[in-house]
Amino acid sequence: MTNGDGEVIAVTGGNSLIGQHLIKWLVENGQHIAVIRVWHPTQKFVKRIEMDETRSISVEDFVGQESFERFLDGASTVFNLHEVWDFSLQPNKKKMWEENVNAVERLMVACRAAKVARVVHLSSAFVNTSIRWPNTNLVELTEMPPKSEAPFPDYIDSKIESERIVFEYDDIQTFAVRLCPLIGEGDQSSIVCDALRFAQWNKLSQSLPVIGDRGGVLQITYAGNAASGLARVMEKMIEQPTLTKEVVFVVDDAPKKDVFTFMEPLLEARGVPISSAIRVPFFFAYVVYWLIVSPLLFISQIVPLPTSVARLPSLAVLYMTFYHWTFFSPNKSRLLLDWVPPFDYRQAMRRSAAYYKSLDVASLPESTRSWCCVE
Repeated sequence: MTNGDGEVIAVTGGNSLIGQHLIKWLVENGQHIAVIRVWHPTQKFVKRIEMDETRSISVEDFVGQESFERFLDGASTVFNLHEVWDFSLQPNKKKMWEENVNAVERLMVACRAAKVARVVHLSSAFVNTSIRWPNTNLVELTEMPPKSEAPFPDYIDSKIESERIVFEYDDIQTFAVRLCPLIGEGDQSSIVCDALRFAQWNKLSQSLPVIGDRGGVLQITYAGNAASGLARVMEKMIEQPTLTKEVVFVVDDAPKKDVFTFMEPLLEARGVPISSAIRVPFFFAYVVYWLIVSPLLFISQIVPLPTSVARLPSLAVLYMTFYHWTFFSPNKSRLLLDWVPPFDYRQAMRRSAAYYKSLDVASLPESTRSWCCVE
């Protein structure tokens, strides 16, 4: 459907990091787009990154359920980027199921009623991962590892179920994009933000201790590249209307490194060194943390934990971040979508470093961390 001379594109979750970058990409590079509509159940859209708005593409804001029908009216493509994640000691299972599953079901019903042609759904690369085996060069599996091997089972369950719901609709062209952790301008919740928070708290040295031997790998992608990949999915769907019910990883060509080596240039730009003197062996850190949280988890079966304690990271967060190997194959996105990340590694790091250098850490939302975003 069109509005004048261009398409109407609808985006849920515009305040997320990927939402900010997708809207920027569409405003600056989108073809045949007249209007971008942004919807959130409770929050107004807040532009956190600069956009070249010289092109005549308008961005319209919609908030609340009462505006949902108008938000979808006339839209040709919907990007569903709204989600919550919770990898904490006591994950909010009810909230994740409501936002990641029930909200998706309502969205798809409304898309059918509004005769939306295409839905691009945000999933997670973690649905393919296992804590038992190294996750090396993973491809887009449709049969997931057993739940007992899932690092974040409640979140992963909600994302798998959301993919299933989206693919039930034969009359809507659908695509699920599985993203890994992201960094970049506008970031409020990545491991880089966690590191900057810690350095600010650690006022004595304002440095970051190393956990582990730097032997693990966690793939991280620049949000600008991920946004361009999402936009390319829409373009490919328009080019091939029979292409539907597909799943793809969208990852860039950043070197596969441990998180400390990956973050180092970003933190150095801020003047936050990674300590060469303080290195905590991974298994020592893991056992100590296990001794701390195990009694808490036992107590939680009797009485609820205070929110500040319940939102501590789970043991799986430590394992996946500092020890395990997790990286994904880009082959399907390159071959199926004919997509190449527009920003190379140096460009992505330069753009990101400029952002983190000037980031007001004190202004970051207290309720959001790399392992928990339930707001």
